[in-house]
Amino acid sequence: MVSNSIYPFAVSFFLLSLMSSFLVCFKSGIVMGVFFSCLSLVFVVMLWLKDVCKEGLSGYHNVTVNSGFIAGFLYFVFTEALFFFTIFWVFLDKVFIHGGKWWLGSGVYFDSFGLPLLGTILLVSSSVTVTVAHHNMVSGVSSKKFMVLTIVLGLLFLGLQFMEYKSLGINMSDGFFGSMFFFSTGFHGFHVFLGVVILMLSSLRLFLNHFSKDNHLMFEMSIIYWHFVDVVWLFLYVMIYNWG
Repeated sequence: MVSNSIYPFAVSFFLLSLMSSFLVCFKSGIVMGVFFSCLSLVFVVMLWLKDVCKEGLSGYHNVTVNSGFIAGFLYFVFTEALFFFTIFWVFLDKVFIHGGKWWLGSGVYFDSFGLPLLGTILLVSSSVTVTVAHHNMVSGVSSKKFMVLTIVLGLLFLGLQFMEYKSLGINMSDGFFGSMFFFSTGFHGFHVFLGVVILMLSSLRLFLNHFSKDNHLMFEMSIIYWHFVDVVWLFLYVMIYNWG
């Protein structure tokens, strides 16, 4: 039987701490709170996953428990989708108010065929590799190299986004444009980072032979989440980089 756990409360607490730290960072530029909140969150999630793995290997994850995992995961993805929907709604509202143009002046324009396009190619390629990994899993073939390749592509995307931020001549205080650009792409970048971490954890379990072609729920959930991150980026790429 699965025992009660304090980890859901701990994860919620550190998520609140992370969001509060972001607000402090935006206002005063202090980043240490964000750093320590991220570390604490990752540490707690690792401990939680350790317990989940132990329960699964002990045979405690029956149909009822797995149904709970699936429901919780789908609810999480749904709430994240609503958050991004809100971002797109604000963007489109601003665009249509200004006659289809959301960036008015200052001479800063994006080259959508530069780093953003390369990042798009990397994420779409990672969707292909992770799909191949899933196909191999259900076919009883090794998925390890394709999972590792997906993680590498995700990390390369994050590196490109960092390079783009360094090369821009704007910041988050530059009106609606700066706020929307950095908030939307930064929030998505955080989800890419989270997706990479989840893929790493799934790959670790894969290398430890915790999965089989008939039992790999966490593996599938990590892949679904990665596809969700990819789809969100395609919307961001079209709207943020190619609109107007």
